[in-house]
Formats: sequence, C-alpha cells, structure tokens
Amino acid sequence: MVLSAKGKDKRGNGTAGAKAVVVLRPGTAPADGGGPVTDVEVTTDLQIGGKVASMGRGLVQEVSNTMLDRFTDCLEKKLT
Repeated sequence: MVLSAKGKDKRGNGTAGAKAVVVLRPGTAPADGGGPVTDVEVTTDLQIGGKVASMGRGLVQEVSNTMLDRFTDCLEKKLT
C-alpha cells in the first residue's frame, strides 16, 4: 500500500509532504502456537519546507516518529 499526503500552512509559511510505503509479509509464528503473524514494513519519505524545516532535524524527527508510531498502532488495531 502506498499512502501520500500533502499539507500547507494556512499562512503559506510552510509545506509538508509525506509518502509511506507499507509492505505486508508472512511472519514467523510464535513458539507458543499463537497463530499466524504478519510482519509489516513501513518506509517513509518526509519533505518539509518553510518555518517548520528551520526547527531542526531532531525535533522534526521526533514528531515524525510519533506520527509513524500512531499510524502503526492504528493499523495494528484495524488488522486485528
């Protein structure tokens, strides 16, 4: 699955774009016989411009990681 998103600050001071590629693969079943498992690989490409970009790589990376964690939690809940 490929997801794309674009956004623009209402004042026109910044832009953001993201692309996420999600690949599902059969995983290795747990030793306790808990049933089938699916491994999910998510690759993202984030592009930002304007004032947001000037905040520094560390802050942007932290926000990006938080958003990806929320996405994967939501995806996991929907798939189970």
